[in-house]
Amino acid sequence: MRLTHPKGIKGEGIACQYLIENQWTIIERNWHCKLGEIDIIASKQDFLVFFEVKLRSSNQFGGVFMSISPLKIKKISNAVEYYLLKHPTTKTIRVDALLIQEREPLSIHHLTNIVDSWE
Repeated sequence: MRLTHPKGIKGEGIACQYLIENQWTIIERNWHCKLGEIDIIASKQDFLVFFEVKLRSSNQFGGVFMSISPLKIKKISNAVEYYLLKHPTTKTIRVDALLIQEREPLSIHHLTNIVDSWE
């Protein structure tokens, strides 16, 4: 399955631009497996980071800060575990979120370590 929703494509494009401008190397974009999907996988120094990207144009329903549910975090964790089985690494693993508020002025909030551990 590939990302085809225009809003999702736009959000990931903004997120990739932000990451590249901040010296991240994009490894994968819109990576899928049988357990879920990861929006962006990127590395910087000794970190391999799995990014969840959320784009919102309004504050309706809590806006961008309320857009990642506990169920979504569990699905991301499962996908990260699967990815690491297929692609072992010695880098430090982290799951971050890029929350993009589309209203003018555009704002990007980078939340680090939204998943404490994978059990």
